[in-house]
Amino acid sequence: MSDSRGEDMSRNKRQNSGPPGPDGAGTQSGLPWPVLILAALALTALLFFAWTIGARLMGGGQKDADARLSPAGQQTAEEQDAALAEPISILPEMPEGTTIMEKQPEASTSINGLALAPVAQGADIASGYAVDLGKGLSFLELSKRFASIVEENGPENFRRLEPRAILIDTVTGLEARLLVGPFETERAASEACEVLLLPDELGCKPTQFEGELIARQ
Repeated sequence: MSDSRGEDMSRNKRQNSGPPGPDGAGTQSGLPWPVLILAALALTALLFFAWTIGARLMGGGQKDADARLSPAGQQTAEEQDAALAEPISILPEMPEGTTIMEKQPEASTSINGLALAPVAQGADIASGYAVDLGKGLSFLELSKRFASIVEENGPENFRRLEPRAILIDTVTGLEARLLVGPFETERAASEACEVLLLPDELGCKPTQFEGELIARQ
């Protein structure tokens, strides 16, 4: 009887163990291996996607930070290299709004070595001394005479001189006379008469500088 009871117990164990799975093998967790592999691949894909998005966001944030720092005085590598390549000046910086004017050549202050007075302050003001260079029938004639004298003696000697005309009442009527000045002293005007190149018929003498300003030519 003990042998028959043992056979019955062995038969019951084989019936309870059941048949193997459809693919010939089971798992301890109860899930097939293909399902576990697909789940692992899906998880890997999600992690890679999340990492890619995070890297892009971090890269964009860094660019924005660099853009915000640049206006505040931060220099890029290229700007720093360019600054190092430029020579460093030892001169002080000019204040903003300062205009540098080139020095202009000074006007001639003498005529063949004779000192001249400053140019008269406008058409209505004349002071100092002048040279009287004769009479004429009109102011136009005196202007032409002055232009001829300037051409003969050199324009550089007349930059600080101006022609003026006065009217003098004579026994024969009014006459216009040409005055050129100003000179600082009467002696300077007299010495100018000695060195000026003039036509033989034209006289020259020192006088007070006055009269109406006329055209230079």
